[in-house]
Amino acid sequence: VQWIAQDTLLLTRFQPPVILHMPASGGQPTEIARLDQAVEVGWFGPVAPLPGHRAALATIMGIQEQGWRSRVELISLDPQKSAQRRVILADGFCVRYVPSGHLVFSREGAILAAPFDLQTLQITGDVTPVMSGLSTTGRFSSWFALSKTGSLLYRATEPAPETGKLVRVNHQALIEPVTDTERKFRNGNISISPDGRRMALCILNDRDLSKIWLYDSRRDTLAPFAREGLVTFSPIWTPDGNYVVYTQYDVGKGGELYRKHIDGRSTPEPLYRHDAENAPEIIINPNSFSPDGNVLLATRWRFGRQESDILALTMNDPVEVTDLIAGAASESGAEFSPDGNWIAYVSDETNQEEVYLTDYPDMNRRWRVSTTGGENPFWAPDGTRIYFEDNDEQLVSVTIETDPVVSLSNPELVLDYEDAGLSPGFRIMPDGQHFVTTQFEKTESEVTEFRVVLNWFQELEERLSTASN
Repeated sequence: VQWIAQDTLLLTRFQPPVILHMPASGGQPTEIARLDQAVEVGWFGPVAPLPGHRAALATIMGIQEQGWRSRVELISLDPQKSAQRRVILADGFCVRYVPSGHLVFSREGAILAAPFDLQTLQITGDVTPVMSGLSTTGRFSSWFALSKTGSLLYRATEPAPETGKLVRVNHQALIEPVTDTERKFRNGNISISPDGRRMALCILNDRDLSKIWLYDSRRDTLAPFAREGLVTFSPIWTPDGNYVVYTQYDVGKGGELYRKHIDGRSTPEPLYRHDAENAPEIIINPNSFSPDGNVLLATRWRFGRQESDILALTMNDPVEVTDLIAGAASESGAEFSPDGNWIAYVSDETNQEEVYLTDYPDMNRRWRVSTTGGENPFWAPDGTRIYFEDNDEQLVSVTIETDPVVSLSNPELVLDYEDAGLSPGFRIMPDGQHFVTTQFEKTESEVTEFRVVLNWFQELEERLSTASN
């Protein structure tokens, strides 16, 4: 939310992705821009009104065939001309207009400037780099702030390493590599085959798009597996070990469930497709199969929203889908117990994510497993413990007894994975003695250093003058 005049506000909504124009005194907001999610997957980032309040510069972030990208569009602030939008910068982030008559924006850790005419609303010259050394933010470029008096504020830190290792860790926190191969592993996307020999995992390609690969521990090989679609992620194995079920995400279709045989040659089979025409922002993630393979638990969530529910998919032909746990809270991450009689899952009904336990298929009793927050629950292979990650970046476990009544212990520390440089998203090996996750080299990238440059507008003009000569 920001002021664009003394009596007018400009609001940006993440989902659905819209920009709204609203009187400061209240009332009904007017939509002036919207992204069509049937055409692109994206959202509005920073919006900077131009002097005179005729138009604004909006950063649009999203995922395309070329990878994660951000562009800058000129958007009319006149509600009667809301359809008028055009691209000003095909690659830019956090754009601002400055008194020298330039647009300044970030790209790949640097600030650049381009001359801009407020009358024609056009860039009138070449783009000039004016400053480097900004830290990047995730898959996009760098945030910075400018004051009206000409001060610049930005964050300067070394980027975190992009590649990591797949590692195995035991209950005594002894870490050893599963393989020495380093890749851009995606955290929390590891699934171990029932026999423990293979792993399905996600690796980011050179465009930072997730694709599923298979790792064979006997041969120490990584091979691409699910490369169809824009993005593939959230793999899980079928109980017989012959198939991997996963999410395939495409623009206009959302995230749908597919199944593929591990021979790698078979064509992926659509397992469940939702109503993408009316809800292209829906994503379905597979979570856990019942021991007999007849029921698949999955999470349905909306891109960009804190809204999710747990589905049960019965593996008939066609697949039958029911809302298993759906309410006002967001529920996710459901995991069947090894005997199929219990389900551990996550809910934020207390305004923070906690792990819960319920009986299956009755679903008429429930117990809270975590005490101070928790996510990513999974079971010990013998069904006597539930593991999860707490809010202190620790892997903990709770002992469970179900006969004659359900009894849960207090959470017990297994390991402090943040101190060990391990990533969240643990999975457990069939032997019950080892966990698998990823490990990235520890850096000081989390130590944020903010820098302030006074009189930066004057420095900017001097640098542009030097560049023009």
